Amino acid sequence: ISQTINGGLIFYCLGFAFITLLVIAGSLFGKEKSEFFSWYFMIMLLGIINMPLTMLLTDRFRDSGWIVSKVIGIAFTGWLVWLLSSIKIATFSHGTCIVACVICAAINLAILLLCELKRRDRYRLLTNTSEVLQHAFLLELVFLFIFIVWTYIKAFNPEAFGTTEKLMDFGFMQAMFKSDYMPPEDLWLAGKSLNYYYVGQFMTTYLSKLS
Repeated sequence: ISQTINGGLIFYCLGFAFITLLVIAGSLFGKEKSEFFSWYFMIMLLGIINMPLTMLLTDRFRDSGWIVSKVIGIAFTGWLVWLLSSIKIATFSHGTCIVACVICAAINLAILLLCELKRRDRYRLLTNTSEVLQHAFLLELVFLFIFIVWTYIKAFNPEAFGTTEKLMDFGFMQAMFKSDYMPPEDLWLAGKSLNYYYVGQFMTTYLSKLS
């Protein structure tokens, strides 16, 4: 009984801290809080969708890989969007981004049903749920805190000019926004495709279109 009470108290404290950080973020960003929240919850959703795949790869982590699921979610869904647009099955659009997320969700559901639910004893999230959720919740608070602080600092200097690198990144992203397929059109040489690595700019453009 004492363990149940202590566990409930921990979740109560973590939940209170989470709500407090959300309130602070809303007050800090004012009229732009909707953009902040849309990106934050979008990244969280990508992590939730890809949690079965993450558990398959990183279940030994104390949070069953929850914090890593965000990276895997962005990489997996973003790669699928890039693949569909590269082989010209679908255009690089908001709709394609949504479809890619649905496909990834279906794949992860299959992983959950075929691998994890049939071998429950091998996965910490399914055998020691309370402890795993506590660690995942704590790491989520750390992530949210860092995300708020970094966004707040960046807001003092949000311009896309100032260095040639920032101008190049901005140009790459604009080219991708205007291109239906990958690789994007070259912003310097009309009629040609971009002859440069662009995975970072693509992932940022993908998240922008998804949001």
